[in-house]
Amino acid sequence: MKQTIYEDFLHLYKNIELNIPKMKNATMDSNVKWLEDQIMEPEKRNKLYICRIIRNYIQHNSDYKEFITITEGMITFLKEIYVQVLSNQIKNKDIMLSGKQFVVCKISDNIIDTLKKMDSKKQEYIPIFKDEKLIGFFSNKVIRQMLIKYKNCEKTFENIQDILKIQTDVKFVKTEDTIEKTLNFFKNECSCVFCTDNGKSTGKIEGIIREEEVKKITERI
Repeated sequence: MKQTIYEDFLHLYKNIELNIPKMKNATMDSNVKWLEDQIMEPEKRNKLYICRIIRNYIQHNSDYKEFITITEGMITFLKEIYVQVLSNQIKNKDIMLSGKQFVVCKISDNIIDTLKKMDSKKQEYIPIFKDEKLIGFFSNKVIRQMLIKYKNCEKTFENIQDILKIQTDVKFVKTEDTIEKTLNFFKNECSCVFCTDNGKSTGKIEGIIREEEVKKITERI
């Protein structure tokens, strides 16, 4: 049977409460009030305070439906808080695509073959390496530039290395770090995030995080 909006509210609140002690710098008795004190933005802190007061009323008063109205805005807000709490625990390596799940190429690789791989993996950005050094990404944008500049599809990346760059909408994070930074990148219209051993473009690429991987976190709430 479908849950009521009150049950959705209580379920989200409970999951937030259960996961707060697992957060960085939290103690075993840390609760929603503790989380409120960690939030710097006054508006967000006040909203969480209101949710806490509402939850306490619902828990201790049987007439709550006569006095309390739960809105979709409250549910959305608690989902955002829940993702924030989880992001403090989940690491990039837990959600990234790795190994054969994503494609990297050498500068001598065939472009047509790479296009087929891009399509099969649904990967928009392909890292291109020369002598084990990242020199840029092959993407839909580069494909358009290549067709305009060379008026055909070149055979290998060696012929188009002058237009292979590290685009500003591609970001890098450390594989072992939590996903807080990754989520912020996507909030600011980042296209994809590559996970490296040092969190920089100079590091060894160990995985990729696309918007799809981020959405899966919210979908399971």
